[in-house]
Formats: sequence, C-alpha cells, structure tokens
Amino acid sequence: MADRVHFGRELVRTSEAEDHVIVEFADGTTAEADVLVAADGVNSTVRQLLSLPDPLDTGAICTYGRTTLTQATRAALPASLLTGTSVVFAADHAVILDAMLFRPSAFESAAHLTPVPDYLYFAFFGPADTLRHTGPEILAMIDESTANWHPGLRAAFAAANPNTLAANVFRTADTLPTWSATRITLLGDAVHPMSPAAGLGANTALRDAAVLAEELTGGHSPAVALAAYANRMRCYARDAVTASTAGTAMLTSRA
Repeated sequence: MADRVHFGRELVRTSEAEDHVIVEFADGTTAEADVLVAADGVNSTVRQLLSLPDPLDTGAICTYGRTTLTQATRAALPASLLTGTSVVFAADHAVILDAMLFRPSAFESAAHLTPVPDYLYFAFFGPADTLRHTGPEILAMIDESTANWHPGLRAAFAAANPNTLAANVFRTADTLPTWSATRITLLGDAVHPMSPAAGLGANTALRDAAVLAEELTGGHSPAVALAAYANRMRCYARDAVTASTAGTAMLTSRA
C-alpha cells in the first residue's frame, strides 16, 4: 500500500492528454493515470477545477455526538431506546437516537479490530439559526433544548464524550452536474452531496464505487466506461438526493 497511498499532497491542477490524465500537486510533483476519480468529498477540489457548481446550503444543520453506554447510562435510559432507532420531534427540531451495540465475538474472531464499547448515537436536526453552535456551546444548547425531557435522556446527553460533539451544515446537490472531461469522474459527496436525513449518502457513494468498477472492467475504453458510469449514477443519485431533501424538510420544519 505504501507505493499506492500518498498523504500530504495538495491537488492544484488537472489536464487531459489523448490517452491519460495528468494531475499536478502544490509541491511541484505530477502523476499520470488512465483516469482520475474524485472521491474528495463535499469540498471537492476536482469539482472546483472542473468549474462545477457548489452544493446548495439548505439552511439546516445537524449537531451530533455519542455517549458511551455504561451500566449507569443504560440503567437511566428507557429500555425502548436500546432496541432500535428512535426519533423525537420537538417544537423546532428533531432528534434521532440509535444505540450502537457490538457483539464481543466480532472482535474476538478478528484480532486486527480494536474493540469498540457500546454507545448511544444522537443527532439534532434543525434550522441553522436554531442549532448553530460549536464547541462547549453544543452541550449547553442540548441542555437548554431538552429541559423538559426524560431525565434519563438528559443524563445521557450530559455524559456525551466532548470529543465526539460536532455540527455540520447540510449541503446538497441542487442539480447533478455534467462535465466535459472524458478521463475524469466524480463519486460520492464530490458529485452528489446530500443531507444525512435519509441515511443514503454513504450507501450511494458505495454504489457509485461498485458501478464505476463494473464499467471500468467491462472491456470498454476509459472514456466510454466513465460516460456509462456517469449516466447510471445520475439516475439513482437523483432519487437519493430527492429522498434526502424530503427527509430534511420533515426533520427541520418548525411546528
């Protein structure tokens, strides 16, 4: 892997030749390949270099974190919160909670995996003007917005690991872009960022990877394979973005 994965490189320019693509880095080095696949996220440098439109800011935000499920936090929580996904609708936001429970045998049979303690995952979805907080303000916001909630839930939120608390603004693909490059393509959030409200972002990116691999190994030229991938991807990604947008509206609409 050491000869294939390189860290600390900043992409600054791409160009296409007749039978390959060239990428240039900030340190002056270059690399050549048959194709360039941009899997560099919602702030994709490749998307910017191709002059594709920026994702749309939806005006919604997700503040999330997790609490380790100790004997004490388990005892304080309603049992129903430990058996599946729960959604709480408040006046101006919604909260999703999910208990992440792991089988000890999974780590015993795979020595290379580091055991992970059970934890309660929580995510507050709402308008950015209501939930936009950073650092220590997040716990203060949660404490204030759940003042009348079940004491077990409040205790679980208060026990959250501060290092897991974060807030992300929802951005989404207003339209799925097209591009003229024939040996450059994009996958995942680099091309179709979407709200996490429908839980489809990572799954859609994995589907991208599978479809792209299928087309690249199908015996066609790279240009034909990438065009076929892009056409297939736009169809299912458009449906995923639409579903995610609808989920955001449901979770962030003010009562």
